Amino acid sequence: MVIDINKKEGRLNFSKIDFNKYDYVIVGTGPSGIVLIDTLLKKKKKILVIDRGNFQEKKYESVISKKIKIKKKSKTFAIGGTSLDWSQIYSYLDEIELNDRSTLHNKWPISHGDLIKYYRKLDKKFKFDYKNLKKKNFDIPFLSRKFVAPIKPCNFRKFINFEKVDLLINCKVNTVDTKNKIIFLYLQNQNFKKVVNVRKIILCNGGIESTSLILRSIKDNKLKNLRNKKFVGKYFMDHPKSYVGVIKSPKREIIEKIKLKKTKDQISYYGLSLTKKEQYSKRLLNTYFRFEQNNIKTNYITDPLVKSLNYLFNYFKINNSKLNTDNNTYNLRVFFEMFPSVRNGIKINKYNKTIIDLNYSNIEIKTFNILIKKIFKFFSYDYKKENIILLNKKNIFKLKDASHHMGGLIYPKIVDKNLKFRGLEGIYCCSSSIFPTSGSVNPTFTTCALAVRLGKYLN
Repeated sequence: MVIDINKKEGRLNFSKIDFNKYDYVIVGTGPSGIVLIDTLLKKKKKILVIDRGNFQEKKYESVISKKIKIKKKSKTFAIGGTSLDWSQIYSYLDEIELNDRSTLHNKWPISHGDLIKYYRKLDKKFKFDYKNLKKKNFDIPFLSRKFVAPIKPCNFRKFINFEKVDLLINCKVNTVDTKNKIIFLYLQNQNFKKVVNVRKIILCNGGIESTSLILRSIKDNKLKNLRNKKFVGKYFMDHPKSYVGVIKSPKREIIEKIKLKKTKDQISYYGLSLTKKEQYSKRLLNTYFRFEQNNIKTNYITDPLVKSLNYLFNYFKINNSKLNTDNNTYNLRVFFEMFPSVRNGIKINKYNKTIIDLNYSNIEIKTFNILIKKIFKFFSYDYKKENIILLNKKNIFKLKDASHHMGGLIYPKIVDKNLKFRGLEGIYCCSSSIFPTSGSVNPTFTTCALAVRLGKYLN
């Protein structure tokens, strides 16, 4: 049953709900929420789903972001979440991305081998095409990884029959609290506010939203038993990305095998990072580059913001300030992994607005500069004549494009290995906010793998 509390009839149905009859309340209908619902329904659990959005429209809410700007459209409020907007250029987290590069210690609540098993479980129904991500040996001195993306976004809401669950739409969970093992949800929309109590709740409402909900709750003197509160909102990470150069004397025979390619339904490419040995020995990150043929049509397909990139190229004085369309050269695009720094975080101001402070550290800059020089040395026939732009603390802020939000409620400080909040009973989080490291890939595939794992645990 779908209950729209913006409508009078919906509010009447809402007033009749016995919230304690549900085994689980799930907040959010993005990919991880949908996968979790599907997993729990296999054991015939009674589920209530709450979403700020609806089926008819997409709403967006900007955040106040310092230094590295967060795109407004990277947060979509609608049934299906951001899967309505983005083409999910995804891959898997490499084992190295789960580790602390200085100690080789796995920082995640799951081993890489088990994560791979859950990736495989997602393939058949949710169309992640994991089998198509098999590694190939190109005999090059880089860590290579395949990426794929459908041309059209995969709307995840098509995977759930909402007649099997109760769904509250146009309803925001503003704060949450727990007292004497009873969980209270403070709900609101433009027409009303209401407090209800439930048995168990799972936050699946995105990397920024799930963290903001907990921060608002703490600000209202709720969740007093939550452990390590001082770390809530800390270690926020993202995936800044941008075009950063042109190889003018390319080794085409190698690049053609790994460059971005387009078919009718899909794009694919191989990303190149520093080797594991280099990353571990120098404590660097898994930031990667991809090659794109200098064809403006391809750039429009892969990046709707390509029109604005002339400013970046003008700043760097790359190739006469324009995207090169000469088919004999290749554009280079970088996708950063960010270091989990305690200085980067999410806060709630006195007006309950979300504020993000996200800064580059020396390790991101160092990784980029070492990697881009290695890329040019290996893939150019005339390294000395290439225009290589290195980054520093001043020019790096020209790379503003960021759209994947991770951290803020990280394991193991805030949640335990089963994604339950430490010190709280019955409150879980299954979003990218629990990521202790960012990796360098779209987090969707991984949050969905964690959803399968959590569903199996809860069942």
